[in-house]
Amino acid sequence: MLMRIDFDTLGDRREIPMTTVDAMTRARRRKRLSVAEVARRSGLQPSNLSAIESGSREPTARNLERAARGAGLHLLVVDLHGRSSAADIAGEIAEAEPTGDRWRQARLFVQLSDDLVGADPFVKVLIAAEPPRPIDAEWDAAIAGLVEWRLTQFGLPLPEWVSDALGDVESRWSIWPGAVRVDAAEVPAPLLRRGVWVSGAELESA
Repeated sequence: MLMRIDFDTLGDRREIPMTTVDAMTRARRRKRLSVAEVARRSGLQPSNLSAIESGSREPTARNLERAARGAGLHLLVVDLHGRSSAADIAGEIAEAEPTGDRWRQARLFVQLSDDLVGADPFVKVLIAAEPPRPIDAEWDAAIAGLVEWRLTQFGLPLPEWVSDALGDVESRWSIWPGAVRVDAAEVPAPLLRRGVWVSGAELESA
């Protein structure tokens, strides 16, 4: 599990981005570990860890490292050069779901495509490393298909979570609002077999 942290190397109390805390919380839940269990393993108070996860208390780098070890995780300082991870993008798409803002969701999806194209190979793998937050069957399949397509284009390994979102080959679902006519020959294979009908040309803005 890789978590991005942006802090300088001086002092114990540093600003920890909430995306890092969110990533740690998601990883803890995926491992089916309770706050109490991670707190016991790390030596932190459960109330302290709960406050950190909820964002009501700013963690020190040391406490975050202790919590990560308690969950069996390792922290890694990574510079993604301003790019977002697949997990971050999925979180933003999920946040837009209740409002029905499909244009925003589609733009975020294209942004992920751009980030996967524009990054160097090491960063591409890191962008895709963390399993995204589940949204719904269509978006989960779309994000997995996009990551598979882009990483395969560059001969890079696929994270395990990509194979979990199979989609529905019969659905002909599109990220765009309204009816969009797309020829099957124009849809990248990893998207097509998941029933996500988006042409490669629509994802080539990078």
